[in-house]
Amino acid sequence: DRDTYLYEEATLHLAQAGRISSAFQQIRSDLKDISLSKSDGSLPDLIKDVQNLNDLIVKESALYSATFLNKSDEENFNAFADEYKKYYEATGNYIQLIQSNKKEEALQYLTVNVNKNEAIITSQLNKISLKNEAEAKQVNVENTSLADSETIKMAITSTVGILLSIILGLYISKIISRPVNRLALIASKLATGDVNHTINSVSKDEIGGLERSFGLMIENIKEQ
Repeated sequence: DRDTYLYEEATLHLAQAGRISSAFQQIRSDLKDISLSKSDGSLPDLIKDVQNLNDLIVKESALYSATFLNKSDEENFNAFADEYKKYYEATGNYIQLIQSNKKEEALQYLTVNVNKNEAIITSQLNKISLKNEAEAKQVNVENTSLADSETIKMAITSTVGILLSIILGLYISKIISRPVNRLALIASKLATGDVNHTINSVSKDEIGGLERSFGLMIENIKEQ
């Protein structure tokens, strides 16, 4: 249903895109730290961190691409994936130059082949996140509208049920009260000595039984 869709696709994609974007920005930060590193002490840790972050991006990308929201989402994400693949290959080349102590060449390579793609990838990730956020909001609005509609339907159904119960109650009350009122009228006339009344009942319910008993009583009074 729409609630499941909201969580399993729209909201989940938004979270996955957020984790990918966060990991990518951390890679950018690590690359800057690598370029500023003056000793080999922190270099292995920074390189390892870049590798781990890339693994995270690959994992989240696989999960994201398993269930695209729509064709536009698929096209946007595939564009990012293609660009990121080239970016990470360039990152690997840059790290190799650093490890070979070719720092000046590495910095030039970083500027020409790595940094130029960062703005493109950041823009693509922002676009994906914004579209996912808009999709999640739209689904949430639709879910709210659907819930409101169902609430109105339930209220109408309940109101109709109450009205039918009232009408049925009045009808049953009328069916019961009519013969009872007739018996009460006859009883009042019997009290004045008027026994010229006949009660014929074909009803088989309790009211019918009462009418027949009343009729027998009148007949007994007449015979006395």
